[in-house]
Amino acid sequence: MLSILGAAALVAAPASASILNYVGECVPFARAASGIQIWGDAWTWWSQAASKYQRGQAPEVGAVVAFAKSGALPLGHVSVVSRVIEPRVVMVTHANWSRFDGKRGQVEQRHVLLDLP
Repeated sequence: MLSILGAAALVAAPASASILNYVGECVPFARAASGIQIWGDAWTWWSQAASKYQRGQAPEVGAVVAFAKSGALPLGHVSVVSRVIEPRVVMVTHANWSRFDGKRGQVEQRHVLLDLP
């Protein structure tokens, strides 16, 4: 299940050109791109959002997808929904996911996520 964080009165604007040049970790990028003001490791965003933002399983553009920590993702991961394709398929923009030219930290757009039951 995708864990979606959204702000009750927050509508995120499309990512600007300057933010797409960001290089670094996923958390500062997601905070800047979404406007959601949460700090700390990505895996903590879901619980931190409980008292501040709407949480749910229905994706919306501008919402943040929070990945739980795992062996492969010891700090979790956060991505910003840029398009809802279907209720369980979204397109995201995020930082520090894939390697480009052997380097991590770049922003990746139009990455498709499929939520498997």
